[in-house]
Amino acid sequence: VAELSRQSLQATVLVGLAMAALGPPLLPPILRAIGAEGEVFDLALAYLTPLVLGIALYFVQLLSFALFRSTGNTRIPFYVGLLVNALNVFLDWVLIFGELGAPKLGVAGAAYGTLLSQAVGVTLTLLLFSRGALGGVPVDLRPTAMDREVTRDLFRFGAPASLDLFLVNFSFLLMMFFLAEVDPRAVAAHGIGQRVQGLAFVPGLGISQAVGALVGNALGANDASEARAVTRAGVMLSSATMGVIGLALTLSRGFLCDAFELAPGSVLRDYALTWIVILGSSLPIVGLNLGLVGALRGAGATIASFTINVVSTFAIQVPLQWLLAFPLGFGAFGVWIAFPIAYVFRVAFAAFVYKRGRWARVGLAV
Repeated sequence: VAELSRQSLQATVLVGLAMAALGPPLLPPILRAIGAEGEVFDLALAYLTPLVLGIALYFVQLLSFALFRSTGNTRIPFYVGLLVNALNVFLDWVLIFGELGAPKLGVAGAAYGTLLSQAVGVTLTLLLFSRGALGGVPVDLRPTAMDREVTRDLFRFGAPASLDLFLVNFSFLLMMFFLAEVDPRAVAAHGIGQRVQGLAFVPGLGISQAVGALVGNALGANDASEARAVTRAGVMLSSATMGVIGLALTLSRGFLCDAFELAPGSVLRDYALTWIVILGSSLPIVGLNLGLVGALRGAGATIASFTINVVSTFAIQVPLQWLLAFPLGFGAFGVWIAFPIAYVFRVAFAAFVYKRGRWARVGLAV
């Protein structure tokens, strides 16, 4: 465990540094592609550039939490996450508004506050690693030569999972591109919905991670029946939890729009109401998908998860968004309604892979 964790951390840092080097030049064309211009473009660039340069911190933080969860320890990621987020809020206040003698950095201050809080979280988790908090085994954090076999396995399982996450974010970026072509106000409404979505997805993502850890442990013990039982329970719990959250979002859509000070009767408010209703209605289906994908990733079947996402995104979601928004004339509604439709296909594909059962044997062979 210690050596694998050490090798994983080193590989993650290297990937993060590579992305930090390649990412900043790509930001301007990406921002222009989604319709950012003028002051909005400048503010977005000021915020995103520091985050991309420091993205290795974010990657290491994600990996550290995943390593703890893989040993069944969910408390440490929870407490460290609470500390990091509380510190982030405080540092944002200090750096955005120039409080306590700090420079007033505006939007860029939010990025620097995030990086500093992540640095604290990473430092703390690495200290805990060195003290044996990871399964009782201290991790030697001194740099070492990468083991060829371990590195190959890390990328064999990790690359599809990373590309899977990238694809999810890329699909949201394409949504914003289509919305920008429809109406810039729809992009603003989508941004409001994304804030709500970020909170709504947290319980489902947590259940998905728990399913992955428990499935991995079960398959590591050669207990495929336990892995299937965990998957069934996780899928039902995730869908039910997300369904309750979706109902709450739908019923409170007016209050949410009021919280963002959207004027009654405005086009922006109408867009936001539409997106929140579609998002809320989609969450039970999203919950099913999160549970199934968590099981596949826990079993090491990351290629299956990635393949499902590729097909669902490029063969269904993106073409359907374009078709509904432009040729059929549904505009922003067409872009948004394609989101739950694509998730129905994701769930169907994931259920097919689950029923075949090969995912359980993948884990046993790892």
